[in-house]
Amino acid sequence: MRIRVQETSGNKVVVVAMGITLFTLSMGCSQVWRGPLGLNPKRIPRPEEKAMVSEKPIPIPATPTPSAKEDLVLPSLAEIPAEASALYQKGLAAYREGRFEEATQAFRKYLWTPYPDPTQEIQWRLAQSYLELDRLDEAVREFNKLIGSPNPENRADALLKLGIIDQKKGDLESAHVKWNRVVSTYPTAKAASMARSLLSGEAQGEK
Repeated sequence: MRIRVQETSGNKVVVVAMGITLFTLSMGCSQVWRGPLGLNPKRIPRPEEKAMVSEKPIPIPATPTPSAKEDLVLPSLAEIPAEASALYQKGLAAYREGRFEEATQAFRKYLWTPYPDPTQEIQWRLAQSYLELDRLDEAVREFNKLIGSPNPENRADALLKLGIIDQKKGDLESAHVKWNRVVSTYPTAKAASMARSLLSGEAQGEK
């Protein structure tokens, strides 16, 4: 089979075999391949054009789905002030009457609204309610939220109660560490007085 190469005008080179144009080269331009009989023309991109096209598609991050918070339903914005006030009063009344399970429900729902708890009274009462119910793991979770409180009384009391929980679980060594920390770090706090009594009582019990 004879293959013939011929030049045409416009700086083009044509490759012909048996009277059939195999392909045409355009100097300085993109190559064009023409199959037998000129069917199915395809444009071959230049190397610099290939570099402009990303080989891998850029992944689009999925929109995260908000996680549900246990069984609580957030009140609508229009209901927040009245709803929050009602929850606080309900929780406080239940707490004072020793109905701690009911108190935890009201306080949890309150804390799930955007309504403020500036003194962290509700957070403390929620943690204390769990402790009264002997739901120790939940009490630990809630008292730990008070460890970083800007109020030193809250920090001291939370540390004291975490020590009491350790005591209930039988870890006296960890309890003593926490109570000693209350005394040394917050010596004038109300919790420090109770911590001293607990340490003294434990010391007498060991004699």
